[in-house]
Amino acid sequence: MRIWDAAQRREVPWKNGRGTTTELAVWPEGGSLGAGFVWRLSSAAVVEDGPFSRFPGVDRLLVLLDDGELRLALPDGERVLDRRHAMARFPGDAATEGRVPRGPVRDLNLMVDRGRAAIGEARVVSRPTEVGPGLLVVLEGALALGGASLAPLEAAWLDAAQVATGEATVLLVDLTVRA
Repeated sequence: MRIWDAAQRREVPWKNGRGTTTELAVWPEGGSLGAGFVWRLSSAAVVEDGPFSRFPGVDRLLVLLDDGELRLALPDGERVLDRRHAMARFPGDAATEGRVPRGPVRDLNLMVDRGRAAIGEARVVSRPTEVGPGLLVVLEGALALGGASLAPLEAAWLDAAQVATGEATVLLVDLTVRA
């Protein structure tokens, strides 16, 4: 098990220069948008309508963290996230326009290098008792896991199933890493 806590977060500018994101976790350690990553987890505020940054060769999973609405206009149609924890998957290389008709929202963004990893099933679970293997992100509350306590927007990579306790809502992602 590997845990990324709040002390490891860092603010980085969006690739398109229109805002910033909080990088929550990246694999491998030291990876970045410019230096290569297998997967990267971040959170950002979308405060105005506009284009999303394009990431060739990357697949994305976006989760709405607030009550609000985020509309994603993609070449193959629109994705509407209109409730807390709604999700959308889309290719990072597609021209994507984001709209926030009811005002600013926060999102959680998982990006994977599609040549080295794949996003499988993703689900939001309240008060889980067993989690893993895969990627876990606490969305709300607190979760005790393997002797550690995770707070909101802290993440863990689990090699095997783990017993979990606490009043938390978590995102669980079956993430296959090929590299």
